[in-house]
Amino acid sequence: MAIRPKNVDIAATVLSIHGVTASLDGQVLGTASTDPFDTATLNPRVDETGIPTSVLGWTKTMPSGWSIDNTGMGTGGMAEWRGWSLTNDDFWTKTQTGQQRESNVRARGVFAVADSDEWSDKATSGSFNSTIVSPSYNVTGKSSAAIRFGSHYLKEGGETATVSVSFNGGAAQNLLTYTGDAVAKLENLSVAVPAGATSMVVRWRLSNGVNNWYWAVDNPSVTLS
Repeated sequence: MAIRPKNVDIAATVLSIHGVTASLDGQVLGTASTDPFDTATLNPRVDETGIPTSVLGWTKTMPSGWSIDNTGMGTGGMAEWRGWSLTNDDFWTKTQTGQQRESNVRARGVFAVADSDEWSDKATSGSFNSTIVSPSYNVTGKSSAAIRFGSHYLKEGGETATVSVSFNGGAAQNLLTYTGDAVAKLENLSVAVPAGATSMVVRWRLSNGVNNWYWAVDNPSVTLS
């Protein structure tokens, strides 16, 4: 399926045609997707009654090797947003206007969302605690790992958004904690691979959310060296 372009892609494409490289929100039209999330098959709404049933836009089924850990996730709430979900612009921006969802201009196609705000639009018990878990990467003989992803986060209350890694199934090593809004960012994190490590897993966790905004993550990748 072709990835729908955005208005911000026009400037990037025109500059590229003229051989100019610039750091912009847009990307060049025709750029092939390498995003694992774009392989997802999306479903019609369940609890989001304001969205037409013809709009396919959410799933809890992750690509092969990826998973969602909802240990500690509260109960109830909107089914589409009970923990991390995969979604797209058509669906997610229709859930609520005026909350900067349309400012997620770095994302393309299918992306992951942890939306404590929308989850709380039906009665809930407990708080929003959910984690995306990456596949296990083989880091044998490597010295460093670069973790890249698009990020769109609005901070409120006691909600916490973190990125961590663990090697050989060991303790999590925190790489990033958002203490404020991170609107339409491209994150590039780096971590040293410990001597003797053979595997690495990355986790994106939103925790302690109680009707507290959201976090969108797109196009995650790991480069080893």
